[in-house]
Amino acid sequence: MTFGVLLPVIHQACVTWDGQAECLRAGERRLQDARGAADSLGPRVSGAAQAYLATWCAEVSGLADQAQARSDGLARFAVGVVWADQAAADAVRSVLPWDDRLTVLELPGGGAAGS
Repeated sequence: MTFGVLLPVIHQACVTWDGQAECLRAGERRLQDARGAADSLGPRVSGAAQAYLATWCAEVSGLADQAQARSDGLARFAVGVVWADQAAADAVRSVLPWDDRLTVLELPGGGAAGS
């Protein structure tokens, strides 16, 4: 069974999740700013506003952490795929006759392993 990995697609997914994390962090900063201004709403409203904004700050922060973790995980996966390809190419070369050890192995879909 062959499992093809398109590294440019993985890279784009990393960029997308990283962008989502940054947008969520920006939203979190705006919510934090609103929390700072909630006291000006007066004593009857400020407590409820603070609680509401604190809940949303925590939610948005958690979502930003998840988005960043997905971006980081995809990046680690891509590095692992490259290392695995290199290790597989090296393993095949190690059992080739000496004259053929410099052979470049072609990967499915084009490209060369171990070059």
